[in-house]
Amino acid sequence: MSSNLCNILLIFAFSFSLFAADFIVPGKNIALRKSYTMLPPPNYALCKDEADAVQLTDGESKSSCKNQFWVEKSSVGWSKGLPIIITIDLEREEPISGISWNGAAGSGGVTWPMGLQVYVSSDQQNWYFVGDLADLGSRKTRPEPVGHSIFKYATDGLRTKGRWVQILVNQTPYAFCDEIEVFRGEDAWLQEPHGKTAVADPQQDFWQNNLNNGLRMRLFADLMQVEERILSLPKNYAPRNAALPKIALLKEEIAQDFSVDLDSFQAVFPLNRLHERVFALNAVFLQANRYSKPFFWHNNRWDPLTMLSMPEGSALSAPLQVDMMRNEQRSEVINLCNPGNDSLEYEFSCSGLPEEAGLQFNEVLATDTKQGESISAALKLSDNPKQLKLRVPAGTSRQVWISFRKPSLPNGKYSGKVSARAPGQEELEAEINLRIYAEFPQQASLHVGGWDYVNGNGRYVHGMSNLQDNLALMRDIYTDSAWATSSVMPQGAKFAEDGSLMNAFEPRPVIDAR
Repeated sequence: MSSNLCNILLIFAFSFSLFAADFIVPGKNIALRKSYTMLPPPNYALCKDEADAVQLTDGESKSSCKNQFWVEKSSVGWSKGLPIIITIDLEREEPISGISWNGAAGSGGVTWPMGLQVYVSSDQQNWYFVGDLADLGSRKTRPEPVGHSIFKYATDGLRTKGRWVQILVNQTPYAFCDEIEVFRGEDAWLQEPHGKTAVADPQQDFWQNNLNNGLRMRLFADLMQVEERILSLPKNYAPRNAALPKIALLKEEIAQDFSVDLDSFQAVFPLNRLHERVFALNAVFLQANRYSKPFFWHNNRWDPLTMLSMPEGSALSAPLQVDMMRNEQRSEVINLCNPGNDSLEYEFSCSGLPEEAGLQFNEVLATDTKQGESISAALKLSDNPKQLKLRVPAGTSRQVWISFRKPSLPNGKYSGKVSARAPGQEELEAEINLRIYAEFPQQASLHVGGWDYVNGNGRYVHGMSNLQDNLALMRDIYTDSAWATSSVMPQGAKFAEDGSLMNAFEPRPVIDAR
């Protein structure tokens, strides 16, 4: 990470502290100058010092900085700790109304925390989960995803008690903080039960809570985007005013406890029925912008795209154009927007192009990222490459990837028509032109890599069950160079002048990447 000095303009542009504008400190900071433990110990060299043992509760927090947050000695930092566990001893059982975490991210490879799970205990034997501060502290104001900034996650919505407060931090590959506050609540709360099931070790629930709260944060993020759009509409616009109570209800429902099955959950949007209802409210904004019925639109296939993306201008009017060589692989995309109030089931097909064009439809899936930025990048291969069934939830846009896989056509121009049909809707059509003008070589002279350490047991590869399918797909699109760890190389190797290995022996297992 860079430690370049921020100039004065950049300080005001991105090095300032943000937190919910209406947050009012709910009580005395009872963590002030209290002791705490940290596992693992802080290890980020540029801010590490002996004062790390006291800085998180010394009452000093930064709201701006000339240098990046992580080069300031008043910060406490970690590299590659998951989870990071910080336990504060309040010295006696206290009523607790809130908590805050002051940190920074947004540049230098530092991303915002995906989880700040908060537990309380009165005996260090029974721990009670009270919420995820990364979620609770960002429901009204969220940190900027890009550009160095300081953000205080803060909530006054707790009603609990305990002597020890433990925070399990999910923030990789780096995490930074300079102050944690715990706010005192009302004495009467000391007589109330915790009201939740106790666990002996908070780490045993870490991944389940991480999934539940990550899902909740995604729903709140998309709801905030939709709410911002709806609030921008004229105040006398009736659909705007009708949507506001629905937004308030969704906020209440999302805030409630819910659990996700780790074994069956898929991180594909919409994530659940609540998420689909959030998207559906975006139809109010689309209709206010005179999008009254489903339509095709187009963007560059490499441009970022979310299910809430909108076209810049009108619907698709120009033909889709693909110029390529015979026996090559190239693609184009088409987006379908549904501004209606109900989800639609579309079926895509193409007519007019010869079978030898090798056309194939694939569905583009929207997913989340650890940076909290949704992307549309994953391709779901179609069982029938010539047709595709696509569900388009209300208020969203979906993308279809149109591939030409090694066409065998003679040089020339070819035209076809992409059609999308849904019950009760007008058929959508778009012209697509294909131009073949040369022959792609059987063996490419440029070697392309991209397989991530597939030797041995392929431990770096997520989803081992589809490893071979992925390798076959990459070979088919001319990826011919694999990465591997040093363990595949013979030890004490000797080479001849022509580069041949002189003392070859049986190598360790490696997946053939040729």
